Amino acid sequence: SEEFAETLFKAMGKVTNIIELIIDNNLIGKGIKFFGVTLESNIHLSKFSLNNCRIDDVSFTHLYEILKINKSITNIDMQINKVTDKSVNSLRFILNENSSIKCLNLLQNPLR
Repeated sequence: SEEFAETLFKAMGKVTNIIELIIDNNLIGKGIKFFGVTLESNIHLSKFSLNNCRIDDVSFTHLYEILKINKSITNIDMQINKVTDKSVNSLRFILNENSSIKCLNLLQNPLR
């Protein structure tokens, strides 16, 4: 839930040395917006896993904003979410502009 995301964000505080952030199976959806400030400034994070977190196209726009700034993330795992073709242009931009991303897993999303 968004409440979980906000609580986790507050617990993370200003921690900037997180290497992996795995929040699989926590239905945060639009709550991903709470991670923006923390993840934009984290230069050590390499893996961000959001499997089965109800990330939809609206939620993806928040992730998109993070990935435009954070160049340390190399692996993003977003299986079993609700990202659709509406996010394809954002995905394309991220992959073209952020060369640090080596793996983007979108299996089991309703993409055509």
